Amino acid sequence: MLFVARYLLIFLVLYYLFSDIDTTKLSDSLLSYSLVWVSIAMSSVLLSDLLLGFRWKYLSNFKCGLLASFESIVISGLLNFILPAKLGEISKIAYLKKVYRLRVSHGTHLLIFERLLDIAFLAILATYVVFDIFSNLNMYWYFSFIVMIVIFVSFLIKSQTINILINRLFTHSVAVFLMEVKSGLSGQLNISRIIVSTLYTLIIWASFFLTVYIFLNYATDFNLPFKAIFSVFVISSIAMSLPLTPGGVGVYQAGVVFSLGLFNIPQEEALVAGIALHLILLIPSFAAAVFVLESKRLSLSSFKG
Repeated sequence: MLFVARYLLIFLVLYYLFSDIDTTKLSDSLLSYSLVWVSIAMSSVLLSDLLLGFRWKYLSNFKCGLLASFESIVISGLLNFILPAKLGEISKIAYLKKVYRLRVSHGTHLLIFERLLDIAFLAILATYVVFDIFSNLNMYWYFSFIVMIVIFVSFLIKSQTINILINRLFTHSVAVFLMEVKSGLSGQLNISRIIVSTLYTLIIWASFFLTVYIFLNYATDFNLPFKAIFSVFVISSIAMSLPLTPGGVGVYQAGVVFSLGLFNIPQEEALVAGIALHLILLIPSFAAAVFVLESKRLSLSSFKG
């Protein structure tokens, strides 16, 4: 039932987006973008994947090499496009266990901490866009609020109350696994590791933004100011992060159309830009994932379980 609901949502979103669009002009519009700038934007996607690999390597205390980390990231991206609810993320753990013998509990805490970093950073960006760009939030209160959230989450992870709840709510084997995961998360929560992890995350999200900025500023003729491009990036990133459809199909384009509409870009032009941006984000990682799978003689079915 959930499977049907997800694909019904894709259909409804795409129908809404394309209902008033002359689809015969879409291919011509897509081909009108500068191939040079599109290629540069695609190159920045691979840079982002490489930076994600550096972060994963650091978070694993260098138990995962850069190559292994990069491989797991591009494969998870490919599976995220096929599987619903961002389940492709779990393939990072499966791949590193299968090929590089990484313990599942270790991979799980790395994945959780990585997701927490990205969710926190996206929340910060979203809050900034909503309150600073649109309503001039007092930045003192903004950063105070962020610091309070970080302190609360750190306290929660390190709290002994969590240990008691785990032991009471789960069977022994599950509790042992969850305690190992919690122990790994606690190990990430010291000042030096938080600072370095945050710097990695900042650089990664800057590289994500670079892709969108290159495309919207140089490949299109929208003539958007920097803050407008930043807003489009944040809103479309939120749309892409929602586990509603495989690969964010339809939802990502809706985010781009909505955000560009805030700056008076016509829906048809915004939709073409959204399709182009989605392809730019997907094609380089997909190509890298296929290369990795072929070189390792693996198939996608190896990770679906």
